[in-house]
Amino acid sequence: MKLPNLSAPVMRKNNANFRKEGVNPSIDWLCVVTCAAALAKCAFSSDPAQCLISAGMSKCIKCL
Repeated sequence: MKLPNLSAPVMRKNNANFRKEGVNPSIDWLCVVTCAAALAKCAFSSDPAQCLISAGMSKCIKCL
């Protein structure tokens, strides 16, 4: 099968356009710092496993 020749090259979006449209979202540093602080508090908790689960669910899940 022979494909026809294109008269003009196909224009594709570059990465800058994708970033402007929100395809590659920027990192929310406030959320990341809040999550890290919540996880750091679990180091001295009496029940670190439960602390990590609750901190992850309340502070870190929204950063994803």
